[in-house]
Amino acid sequence: MPEIILHFDAGTDAEAVAERLQAQAKELPGVTSAQAEAYPKRGAPEIILVLTMAAAILNSGAGTLDALKRFIESAKGVGDALGLGKVRVEVGTKQVEPAALTDEHAIDIERGG
Repeated sequence: MPEIILHFDAGTDAEAVAERLQAQAKELPGVTSAQAEAYPKRGAPEIILVLTMAAAILNSGAGTLDALKRFIESAKGVGDALGLGKVRVEVGTKQVEPAALTDEHAIDIERGG
C-alpha cells in the first residue's frame, strides 16, 4: 500500500499536537494507518506524519496526481485545524510543496519511492 510522508512546521507543544494529528488523520477516508512524531530542528519543530493509504485512493479514476493532491489536501486540512504551518510532501530525498507535485512525483509515491 502506498505511503505518503508529510512534513508540517509546528509551534509549541509539538508532541501533543502530533498525537492529535495522528488520531485525526486515522479518520481520513482511505487511510489504513497513521503515525505522527515531533522532531526538533533549528527554528520551529517539525511534525512528520506517515500515512498509509488504500491503493484504491490512487486508482480512483481521476488520475493519480489529482487523487494524490486531493488526499494531501484532506490531510493538510487536519493540520490546518490544529494550527500547524507549512506542509511539504516527502518524495524520495526531497520535500515538495503540494502545489508543485508532478505526475512523476505521484508515480514515485505510488511505487513507494
